[in-house]
Amino acid sequence: MFKNLGKCINPMGIFQGEPGKLEELIAASPEVYNNGIIFLENVKGRGALSKEVEEGLEADIAFLKAANDRARNSDYFIFSVYDSWAERTGCRGMGYEVYQKVNNKLIVELGLDTDGPADFEETVKFLKEKKVTKAYTLDIPLEGYCGLKEETDGGDGDVITSEIVEERDIKAFKEERIIVLPLES
Repeated sequence: MFKNLGKCINPMGIFQGEPGKLEELIAASPEVYNNGIIFLENVKGRGALSKEVEEGLEADIAFLKAANDRARNSDYFIFSVYDSWAERTGCRGMGYEVYQKVNNKLIVELGLDTDGPADFEETVKFLKEKKVTKAYTLDIPLEGYCGLKEETDGGDGDVITSEIVEERDIKAFKEERIIVLPLES
């Protein structure tokens, strides 16, 4: 049944040409990236792939990540935020920040203010005003993501921590007709 399957795979790698077509697929269905990256990372080095495909796997993973980066450009990202200074001074210590990805950088659209991070209601109001019905979230890698670090030192012993939006909060956003999709980092 699978005898000719190997002939369908480009011996120089799984993907061909420019990442444009793959970008379109990922932009339309983010789960294509999530499932693809999880699959490739899990089969890497386990003897499940032909030697030719295995040799090009790192390039294929980089190609998939590059296509995802371009597909996510101008998308909105939301993170759960903890601000120790705000909490210490009696303000709101936990909430959200919203970013827009532009030229591979996350630009703050809804950030910290004198009361700390935005609360749920403020965040929903902001997203609805911007007509955002889909936003992304992810575990920020140690090296950061598009300029955002997981933890920022305030210089005075205080810290601001940005994290993936938790599942219960994702459900609350969904009730407000805002889909928050976790991405693999």
